[in-house]
Amino acid sequence: MKRTYNLDAEIVAIVRREVEDGAAPSQDAFVAAAIRNWARELREAREALRWAEAARDPQFATEAGVLERGTLADEHAAWGG
Repeated sequence: MKRTYNLDAEIVAIVRREVEDGAAPSQDAFVAAAIRNWARELREAREALRWAEAARDPQFATEAGVLERGTLADEHAAWGG
């Protein structure tokens, strides 16, 4: 799909330089990869925030502890402990 975006000249120069240096086969591929990476980082940051918020919830902490102890017990049994 063809789209048009207005990019600062500095950004265009960065994209061109990175493609010339072999970072991607084309400017389109470089921009697409950069956007995918940024979107992944944003998703991971939002998820980390949700986990941090959950960690402050006493009920969540209790349930997580129960699950962790159960998992460790299962692993211990699996290894012949």
